[in-house]
Amino acid sequence: EIALARFTATAASVAHGVVLAGLVALLLMPLLKRVEMLGAGQSIALALTVAGIASLAYRRFDGVRTFLTLLSPAVVVVPAAFLMNADVQRAVVQTDDLFSPVHVASAPPIVIVVFDEVSVNSLLDGDREIDKERYPNFARFAANATWYRNASTVSSQTVWAVPAIVAGQYPIRRDAVPTRRYYPNNLFTMLSESYQMTVFGRFIQLCPPDSCTYDVEVRDSLSALAADLGVVYLHVISPDSIAARLPPILGDWRDFAMRRRRRNDRTSELDRFLETITPDRGGRLYFLHTLTPHMPFEYVPSGHRYSAPDYQGHQEGGAQLFLQSDPWLPRVLQQRHSLQVGFADRFVGDLVDRLQAQGIYDE
Repeated sequence: EIALARFTATAASVAHGVVLAGLVALLLMPLLKRVEMLGAGQSIALALTVAGIASLAYRRFDGVRTFLTLLSPAVVVVPAAFLMNADVQRAVVQTDDLFSPVHVASAPPIVIVVFDEVSVNSLLDGDREIDKERYPNFARFAANATWYRNASTVSSQTVWAVPAIVAGQYPIRRDAVPTRRYYPNNLFTMLSESYQMTVFGRFIQLCPPDSCTYDVEVRDSLSALAADLGVVYLHVISPDSIAARLPPILGDWRDFAMRRRRRNDRTSELDRFLETITPDRGGRLYFLHTLTPHMPFEYVPSGHRYSAPDYQGHQEGGAQLFLQSDPWLPRVLQQRHSLQVGFADRFVGDLVDRLQAQGIYDE
């Protein structure tokens, strides 16, 4: 506006009105998208119409301009209120809560892999045994292992289920987030004096930073954060018909922008994890929480990726209506899920081979 004002005051005033109208439209879109009777085009048209009226009122009426001027402190107040929110602070503020490490006289290598959204029923055949033909590597591993066939997670939500596995603690506090503040005594903290740990996944704040080595590929940058926030914001303001074409935000906690997901896909993560395993037999822990076979369904057992409709976004909101309108969908999703469990089975085989090659595991 200052630059335009050097040429003509009218141009600067018009630019100010356009910016004001755009901001009003963005404020209205999240509200209008909740009105089921409005389609995408109608929502956008209505938002632009109201925004235009607001901009025109701002130009013509002193009271409107004074009102918006009095709202200007919100530029500082709203971010401050956000950062002061207790839930936000619990999620982002680093914690140095005390934990109790234990001394381990013998420290054999430990490998833990958590497959997200895998169902035991998906692995079984008609005799309630692991299907050797469909999942030979799971069956191979189970043949020489202790299999707790009735074990289950304590929650359907990853943010509670995985910390419960790591800490052996029920998620009794609904406001708990996966940090050492709420899980001070967990696998990583208790073994921190006896083990060097390699941690892959989304729960790195459970681990003492001086004891854990993280997957370097998941380090955040400002550009990556901006890209992910951009995708999330588009989901917030876009009508459902438009949001369905955006990259989904339900499959992971990061890498929503498609340009980043190709670089950091699940195959790459699994391969990087295997490469970290060394012949060192003492005081080494390897932990992987992988979003396999979690949605989106895009892998076949060989590890090849395919393109197909992504129904993950339909889990949010009108999932039941969607299933009723398309009765074939559960069978299709079950088949695609089974294929992706086969992809997890392939990784189990690669993991066992890697452990054997390094002299850590013997069938």
